[in-house]
Amino acid sequence: GSVIANFAHDCLEESLGDWVSKVDTYNAFIKYARLKDLPVTTIENFGRKIRNYANYMVDSKGSQVNPLTSNKVQVNGWRNVLLKENNNANSEIVAESEIIHQQESLLS
Repeated sequence: GSVIANFAHDCLEESLGDWVSKVDTYNAFIKYARLKDLPVTTIENFGRKIRNYANYMVDSKGSQVNPLTSNKVQVNGWRNVLLKENNNANSEIVAESEIIHQQESLLS
């Protein structure tokens, strides 16, 4: 199967209302592919094809805290999806996004 299909199966799960940035999702894909010694693709191609394998994902804007300025910025992302935490390839990314969410709740 395709690298993107394998990533969707191994690393993504449907989770209504949850949100992950497109950059975090793509970075998790890159780590996954490298860990498995598989070819990578561009973020544009990944974004076009990922919904073929995870059709519950919806294009959505969200906000994240810019760690350099502490300002909230609007970010393109996917709604109704989570990165699976039990996958070693994205554990750092999950931890990173949890820190951002904690920062957001402290600021609100």
